[in-house]
Amino acid sequence: MANLDLQFALNKVMNYLETHNTRYWLFCEWLYLNGLRYSEAAGMLKKDVIISEDRNFCKVTGALDYAGKKADEIKKINQTKTIASLREVDLNSKAVEIYTKACDLSLNSEYIFSTSTGTPIHISAIDTFLREHKERMGIDKNKKLSSHIFRHTHISKLAELEVPLHIIQRRVGHQNESVTRDIYLHITSRAKDKTKKLLEMI
Repeated sequence: MANLDLQFALNKVMNYLETHNTRYWLFCEWLYLNGLRYSEAAGMLKKDVIISEDRNFCKVTGALDYAGKKADEIKKINQTKTIASLREVDLNSKAVEIYTKACDLSLNSEYIFSTSTGTPIHISAIDTFLREHKERMGIDKNKKLSSHIFRHTHISKLAELEVPLHIIQRRVGHQNESVTRDIYLHITSRAKDKTKKLLEMI
C-alpha cells in the first residue's frame, strides 16, 4: 500500500466495508479517525469513552491480550506497548457517531467493538477479511492491506493538515519520535514537491 494514494485507497476500503460488514467498517473507521493500534481499539471498553459538553475523548488504559488465545480467553489487560501509549485521544463528531453505532451493535458486551456473540473483534479475522476482499474493493492484489493501514493513514492525514509533529506523536502514543517523524517527513516533502510544481504555473 506504500505506493498507493492512502486517502484514495482508504475511501475504497471504507465504502466496501460499509456495505459488506458493518462491524468491521465501524472498527476500521475508529482506527482511522483516532490513530489507535489494533489492540488498543479492540480492547477499548464502553466506559473508556467520555462524552461531555466540554470534551469528547477516549482513554487508552490498556490493550487486548489476544496472542495465542481462543476467542473466549481474549481479554483487556492494563498494559500497553509503551508508557507513551497510555493517553487520552480527543474524538471528533464523526468518531462520537461511530462510537454510538458500535455500542448499539454490542449491547451484550462491555467492549465497544465486538462480534455478534459479544467477544472482541480478532485481528486475524479482520486482516483475513481485508486480504480476501481487497480486489473487490479495487485494491491491487499485490498490495499489502491490513488493519494497520488505518493508523498509518491517520498519521499521514494529520501531517498533511500540518499538525505539529510532537502533537501527532502524543496522540498516537509513539514513544520514539523517529517512527512519527519518518511518516511526517515523507508527507511534508511530498507537499513541498507539489508546491514547486504549482509555482511553475504562476
